[in-house]
Amino acid sequence: MGTVLRVDHGSDLINQYAQTFREKFVFRDFYRNFPNHRIISVLNGSATKYNINVALNIHRVDFISASGHGDYDAFTGHDGKPIWHATEPMGPFKNKIVHLLACDAGAMLGRSIVEGGGLAFWGYTVNFTFRHFRNPPSLDGDTLAEVFLKMDAIIDRGVLVGKNSREIFSSVSNYVAYMLQQSTSFTDPIDRGLLLSNFVHLACPSMWWGDKAAVIK
Repeated sequence: MGTVLRVDHGSDLINQYAQTFREKFVFRDFYRNFPNHRIISVLNGSATKYNINVALNIHRVDFISASGHGDYDAFTGHDGKPIWHATEPMGPFKNKIVHLLACDAGAMLGRSIVEGGGLAFWGYTVNFTFRHFRNPPSLDGDTLAEVFLKMDAIIDRGVLVGKNSREIFSSVSNYVAYMLQQSTSFTDPIDRGLLLSNFVHLACPSMWWGDKAAVIK
């Protein structure tokens, strides 16, 4: 049985999209889909450094899955307030798999997490970029944004069902290939270029960021 720390907030539209689709593809019906695990959620206004540290101190967490804004050396939570920085001690990540849906955080912060004892890191070394419709009926009904955020959700689902990094990377790669080569509903060259860029700049254990064999029990 593994323990998952989920961090999501909706401080702005971008983070609202991330939270909405992470809920749709990963965390909705969590216990039915992933009955071997339990989840601790730090959401919205509670997504602060203090509350996250309290959760990590109280619980033996195996997998951190978080969305927010990022920089090459930092990850931020509610209202853009800092949560983790590459120059801080990396003890909170020791023996954990970490997935950050955030721009740039896979660069210096991701490397620091692994060098500091994190088992495996998933994230992005440049901006994670997606487009969305101007006036969708609802955020989770935005089929354009869904294409991009579904790619990222494959990482979480793979970790939660016990796949290793090679298996997860293969699943992500197959999804991107399908959308680029076979999908008749995703044809705009700008959108296709953005999806490919997100994939190319994915930081993962299959390349450098941690143990290729790391899995959540």
